[in-house]
Amino acid sequence: MWNNQSIAVVLRTCNEHLSIAECINRFEALDIVDHVIVVNNNAHPATSPAVAATSAIEVFELEQGYGAAGPAEIVRHGVDGYHWNSVDELVEITERIAADQAEWKQLSESARLRAQQYSDAAFGERLLTLLN
Repeated sequence: MWNNQSIAVVLRTCNEHLSIAECINRFEALDIVDHVIVVNNNAHPATSPAVAATSAIEVFELEQGYGAAGPAEIVRHGVDGYHWNSVDELVEITERIAADQAEWKQLSESARLRAQQYSDAAFGERLLTLLN
């Protein structure tokens, strides 16, 4: 819990079996993350045992591919979230945002607005436009 806000970290995984437990443990050590969710995207067989040794929740995405586990193009870097390339970078970004209420608020509001663009209603409207 951070400033009366619940924080969940979602990690997509495919071939991170050697580092996923460390990543989860580092988020837990921050004492601000309430939940860690791991999206297993047909990951290496050693991934599930590594996740099971932590408090993270593992869910499975059966369709292989980066976009299937959560399209990176939905999150606009620095606008409504961040993209990262390493555990260290991810933890650094998380710590920075946790320390900066203004950035946290801006990212949160932008993410809420962005999520509305992908709602069932918005999808239905786009589909009807295509069909008409």
